[in-house]
Amino acid sequence: MQPVDQRDSECGEVDATKKPTNADAAKFIGYFTGDVKPPANVNLMDLEITSHTVPACAMKVQRTTELGDTTPYTPKEPCGCYFERKANGSTKCDACAMDTDCTGSAKHCRFGYCEAN
Repeated sequence: MQPVDQRDSECGEVDATKKPTNADAAKFIGYFTGDVKPPANVNLMDLEITSHTVPACAMKVQRTTELGDTTPYTPKEPCGCYFERKANGSTKCDACAMDTDCTGSAKHCRFGYCEAN
């Protein structure tokens, strides 16, 4: 596996912060990291879930290296309940249309379900 900071003729180059220097590559990657909003007619989260990929917003741990130790992770706008429903067919989370529909510790309506933050 080639380190991300080396030049790859298919992917382009990365800068000192390991961000792509190619604007189109940065935009594409941003769709999946949540840094760039996808086009209105594209539901990337559903595409990820149906492809058996866990979206970053549904993760609760992270790694700093491949197969390294895990550390707790809290996404800014979690989608764990939505992911659980789509991936497993059910969720214990309460459905909602807006924040005021949510009670207890899950006070924010995200993707149709009450989430903690």
